[in-house]
Amino acid sequence: MYKTEFYLKDYLLMFKKGGIGLVYNYFLNVHLFDLIHRTDTHSRITKDKLDQHVHVHTTLYMASWTYEVNRVFTYLKSILNKKFEECTFIDVGSGKGKVIIQWELNCLKNSIKHETVGVEYDNFLIEISKKNYFKVFKRDGNFLHKSVIDYDFSIHKNTLILYLYNPFDEVQTELFLKKIFNIKCLIIYNNPIHIDIFLKNSFTIKKIFNYGHPNTHTIIIEN
Repeated sequence: MYKTEFYLKDYLLMFKKGGIGLVYNYFLNVHLFDLIHRTDTHSRITKDKLDQHVHVHTTLYMASWTYEVNRVFTYLKSILNKKFEECTFIDVGSGKGKVIIQWELNCLKNSIKHETVGVEYDNFLIEISKKNYFKVFKRDGNFLHKSVIDYDFSIHKNTLILYLYNPFDEVQTELFLKKIFNIKCLIIYNNPIHIDIFLKNSFTIKKIFNYGHPNTHTIIIEN
């Protein structure tokens, strides 16, 4: 079992790094989610704690900020209108399941029904995400233990909304783009470190959100 707790010393280190503003935003957008839903999503898990043979090109696990998920949900719902419900939402590297959970909570709030899928290669994270989802909705979520390189995105015949929180490095990003090259999709790219690779592969920027922190820097792109 890996460390999932978050202690006062962690907040003290955060305060030294980013001041009271970072502490406040972290609690409001990350820690509070778990306190409300009695889930386990907020604590980071470094690569050395995961299956090393499948994480050569991936990054550490960190939870997306609640406000950022809500922001992009509201934006896409407003520009897609009725087509929004026809889309399939896929969290690419779904971690502990927070984005899927928050997205579906927004769907419930807005009386919207569309398919959601979480794709994650690490079995430890998959098991946590399933438990988290069940705690919130009292039913099983659609989480798949699979590499995004092996996942067949073409099985979905409608427009895809793909959520990425900087899940992998340049090598994996290139392979991922080959998988979705001919598939109509919108990509929500949070902490968009490798955005230049997407732009070189026929994607265009639709919207930029940037409020001075990696977790609040999101670029929405489309092909």
